[in-house]
Amino acid sequence: RFVLRGELGGVADTNCGRCLQDFELAFKIPVQLVVLCDTGHESEDTETPVIHQRDGVVDPKDTLREAAILAMPPAQACRRDRRGLRGATRRQADR
Repeated sequence: RFVLRGELGGVADTNCGRCLQDFELAFKIPVQLVVLCDTGHESEDTETPVIHQRDGVVDPKDTLREAAILAMPPAQACRRDRRGLRGATRRQADR
């Protein structure tokens, strides 16, 4: 058993919750995973994600993807000062 700690960073394509424009959202989140080596039993329920090593292989891809998704804010905005659709004309909202 070992603990993997680090930082996951990347860029996600998303939509602004205020103006509906597409934009890239950069993120950087701390991650901590527990890796269990070739065990036949499941571990106790913890808040730290557990990955099981099988035949010498550890694949954290799904666990890291889930951590990135859960770290995203529920409503992203391309700019903090973005007024949103209420303050825009229909033509501006359609762009």
